[in-house]
Amino acid sequence: MARKADMMVFFDSQMKPVRGEEIEVDPRYNLDLACVTAAPPMGKWASSTYDVLLRVDRFGDNLVDQDVYIANSREDLISVGRKAILCLQHTPQDISQDGVRKLFRVGVRMMTIAYNGETPFGGGFKVPNVPLTDAGKELIRWFGESGMILDLSHAGHQTARDALNFIEESDINIRVVASHGGVFEKYPNPRNLPMELLRRIVEMGGLVGVYALTFGLTGEDHLGGFSAFLDHLSYLFGELRGFERSICIGTDAVYRERPISEWKGEFDVMAGSIPQGESFPARFPDTSYEFNTPRLFDIVEHEVRDAFPNFSDGILGENMFRFFSEALPR
Repeated sequence: MARKADMMVFFDSQMKPVRGEEIEVDPRYNLDLACVTAAPPMGKWASSTYDVLLRVDRFGDNLVDQDVYIANSREDLISVGRKAILCLQHTPQDISQDGVRKLFRVGVRMMTIAYNGETPFGGGFKVPNVPLTDAGKELIRWFGESGMILDLSHAGHQTARDALNFIEESDINIRVVASHGGVFEKYPNPRNLPMELLRRIVEMGGLVGVYALTFGLTGEDHLGGFSAFLDHLSYLFGELRGFERSICIGTDAVYRERPISEWKGEFDVMAGSIPQGESFPARFPDTSYEFNTPRLFDIVEHEVRDAFPNFSDGILGENMFRFFSEALPR
């Protein structure tokens, strides 16, 4: 039976870790592998490496207590049971080379340069013209030396372009992904990367995941469900012929059934943390109402198998397992 994997998962309310609360994994959750954010960037403590380390350690223990095991190595990846790969969608602003090494030691395997705004390292998606800085170049070197995977899914376009150029020009040994996003040519939301960058990522041996974010995939409310999601996947397959094994799913969704009022309240908090505008018009629901279930991947699987019968096993999980079996340390 093909394995199921999602490149960006939330087991519980995205605000619980921000409030310092432990998350609960729904007993009906049924993925084999998930990438999960160990310390969300909205917390007031997020700029401190020390505080992030404490929260990552606690987060990992919280998952293990609920029989979700942290995959730190290739051997962990092939072990029996539900597995998670820990990641950060931001980099603490006081990060050092030693800090990167410590984050790697506590289990973080994937990090970004920026979340939405400008940082000492470069720009997030809300500032698409901000370049990669010298500190950002040094950060990429530290990632490469430690074995950390670079995730460009939240990077601004210029920062992402500069990062790929720097990696190639400096011949840095590092794996690169865009874990959860869409195609800018398909819908010009700044959270989506241009095709030229997505192509370069897969040509470098990386992985590209498509998210289920309604307002990231289309501006049409009635297309905010599977139609737009499948459209972005189809576009990728058309543009990345020969690299079909480099495409996966990163829903960016919560694997839990939530009362609509609770869901809407959390959305309002999240949307309020990111400056809105014509280029980033957040709207509710941020994922399809059909996704309001811990078994949401079953719905994804049904749609993907119908739309891409020849590539469905890879999209739904095997491509992720293959990538991490090569990218994680022995």
